Amino acid sequence: MKRNLQSKNTRLCNAYDERDAGYALVSAIWFIGFLATAAVLLSTITRFSIQSTGFAVENAKARAYADGLVDLVGLAAATENRARTAGQKIPRNGTAIDCQLPAGWTAQVSVQDQRGLLNVNLATQSTLTKYLELVLPGQPNASEIAARIVEFRKAGSAGSQLSSGTSTQTGLRSSGRFRSLDELDQIKGMTPDLHSKVIRFLTVHGRNTSIDPDLSPVEFQDMAQQISLGGSASATGIVELDIIVSHATGVTTGRTAVLDILPHPRRPFTILAWSDWSQAKAKTFDQEQSNINNAPRCETLFVTR
Repeated sequence: MKRNLQSKNTRLCNAYDERDAGYALVSAIWFIGFLATAAVLLSTITRFSIQSTGFAVENAKARAYADGLVDLVGLAAATENRARTAGQKIPRNGTAIDCQLPAGWTAQVSVQDQRGLLNVNLATQSTLTKYLELVLPGQPNASEIAARIVEFRKAGSAGSQLSSGTSTQTGLRSSGRFRSLDELDQIKGMTPDLHSKVIRFLTVHGRNTSIDPDLSPVEFQDMAQQISLGGSASATGIVELDIIVSHATGVTTGRTAVLDILPHPRRPFTILAWSDWSQAKAKTFDQEQSNINNAPRCETLFVTR
C-alpha cells in the first residue's frame, strides 16, 4: 500500500514540475520578446530624435544665414547709395543673384527698389487706369476699378460706401491707404485672377509718385515707360529683399524684408516689414546646381571692405 502511494505522489510531483517548467518557458519567451520590442522602440525613438535634432540644427543654420544676408545686402545697398565704392552694383530690378555660402550652403538674393513699381497709395486715378489697361488688356471696367481704388484710399468712417456710377460697394473700411496689396481683393470687381495679375508691379511702400523704368522688373519696363514721366531724383529709397537659403539636404528657408535705405552712416537702413518664407514658397524658385556651383561667394558680392 505504501508503494502505491509513493508512486502516485511521484507522478503528481512530476506533473507539477512539467507545468512549472512550461510556465517558466512561456514567461522567458514573453520577457525576451518584450525586451526585443523595447529595444526596437528605443532605437527608433533615438534615431528619430537624432534626425529631428539634426534637422533643427540645419534649419537654425539656414535661418541664421538668411538673417545675416538681410543685414549684408542692406549695408551694401546703403554703401552704394553713399557712392563710397566703385565695385559691382547690386541689381535693384528684382533680378535674382545666385551665390555660395560656407559648408555647401547656397543662397538666392533679389533686390527690388520700390521706385521701379507703381505705388498704389500715391498713384493718381488716371495713372491707375492706364496701369490696369496695360496689365489687364481687354478688361472693360479698368477705369471703374481705378476709381474704386482711389475711393478706398480716402479717409472716412468704417461704413463708408465706395461707389462708381450706379454700382455701390458697402461695408469696406476706408483708412486712407492700403496697408498691404492683399487689401486690393476688397475692391468690387477684383476677382482672385485679376488680383494676382494686378499686384505684380504694385507696391504700398515708398514715397515715389512716378515709376523709374531703370529700376522696374524687366517684364514691366516697357509698360513703365508708358506710365511714368520720369523717376525719382532721390538717391535713397525703399527696397524689398527676397532671400532663399538652401542646402543639398533639402533644408530651405527664406526671408522677405522691406528696408528703408537711409543716408546716415551709423544707421544705414531701417526695417519696415519682415516675414518668413514657407518651404513651399521657397521651392518655387528654380535653382540649377550647375549655376550654383559656378556662382560667386556671397561675401564677395555683398561685403564691403
